[in-house]
Amino acid sequence: MGPLSLLRGACGRRSRLVVAALGGAVAFAGLGGLAPATRIPTASTRVALDTPKSQLAEVAPQGEATMSWRASLLTDLMATDAVTAKIAARLGVPARAVAVSNEGFDTPLVATAEVAAAAKAATVKAPYVLTVFNPNAELPLISLRAAAATPAAARLLAESAVAVLRAEASATGTFRSPIQTDGGLLRRQPFVIDQVAPIQLATMSAGHLSRKAILAAFVVFAALIWLLGRAGRLLDRRGPVIRRRLAARA
Repeated sequence: MGPLSLLRGACGRRSRLVVAALGGAVAFAGLGGLAPATRIPTASTRVALDTPKSQLAEVAPQGEATMSWRASLLTDLMATDAVTAKIAARLGVPARAVAVSNEGFDTPLVATAEVAAAAKAATVKAPYVLTVFNPNAELPLISLRAAAATPAAARLLAESAVAVLRAEASATGTFRSPIQTDGGLLRRQPFVIDQVAPIQLATMSAGHLSRKAILAAFVVFAALIWLLGRAGRLLDRRGPVIRRRLAARA
């Protein structure tokens, strides 16, 4: 089979698609499109807010109605600099090494271009990353997912976050409001915070497709389709002349 026959075969409709697809795949792989995903150890657990006389043991205990919004408030406070510093202190690392992300804030309700760009820019990157969220706004639960370089470090981060949350529990007693009122001393609403799920270790795969690799694959695919199509039309017009010249030289 001569070179013209091979080229003519590659210029067929089906052959063009196969050759272009192979070329696009090579470009995609060559630019890191098939790079292996990063495997990140994680540790997950869950804590719950409860009244001193547990809601599980007593019907409608005092303060029951406040537990859900207190859990939401504590979830939001976990991402503040002050709480992040407390977690870092328990880990024995600088505060900048810990990043706390509130999953409820990181997921935009309306994914406009501006919001998506802001969410991408706010993606946390640190040796220790803690994600907090409310699995159900009606329940006084806070879920924690810790990610770090090793399973032991991820577990330690989860344990530190639980300890910091437990320290936010409120004992009974009185206090004076900074807002001037005629009420005198006010009584605190006591509540406890307990870990209600064991720490579960897992491995999360993190990775993304390279936009550069995808664009290069598309460009190579389109270019090969166009070039082979043009070569096929040229062979249709000039093929007989080229064959006669080759035969004369032979």
